[in-house]
Amino acid sequence: MEAGWLRCKVLPGMFSNECLVVIEAPMRGEIAWILVDSDLVDVTEVPHHGRAVAGKLRVQIDQHGDNATVMIPVASQEAGRFISVPSAFVAW
Repeated sequence: MEAGWLRCKVLPGMFSNECLVVIEAPMRGEIAWILVDSDLVDVTEVPHHGRAVAGKLRVQIDQHGDNATVMIPVASQEAGRFISVPSAFVAW
């Protein structure tokens, strides 16, 4: 696996050093909601409560063809620690 970034939506967490990350995939909708340290997220604008912004989450990626298996920093109740997304959703 290689370090990379996964497209996501970002909301502020309960504390100033955390973010709520929403991971989505086409045809499946929302795959996972996780709270992560804000250092693991890259956003172009500051997220506000009630309004998600586009962002990227630091992950480990195993790409295979048109899909990628991604290890997210913390397990989610919905998907666990590993999720499968289209390769277009990841970047290095």
